[in-house]
Amino acid sequence: TKSDLGELIRTTGFASTPGLFRILGLIPIVGWLIVIAAWLWTLAAMVIAVRQALDYKSLGRAIFVCAVGFIGQLGLIYLQIALFRAVTT
Repeated sequence: TKSDLGELIRTTGFASTPGLFRILGLIPIVGWLIVIAAWLWTLAAMVIAVRQALDYKSLGRAIFVCAVGFIGQLGLIYLQIALFRAVTT
């Protein structure tokens, strides 16, 4: 695949905008549902953005790339929570 960094940054940046709805997670009772919906929406938009930016023919390849990034993101979040708990206890 051939792509430049600018194209990849533009498409993935635009695809991450549904994440702004995660601020609504502060709403009592239903906030967690909004966070999950925004998270899934962002992930779906990211798959489409990666597929378009990197000119992948198959959707499976874009899903794999985003899944690897998603797992890495979850690992960093877990590490941040663990460090926060270690500092506060």
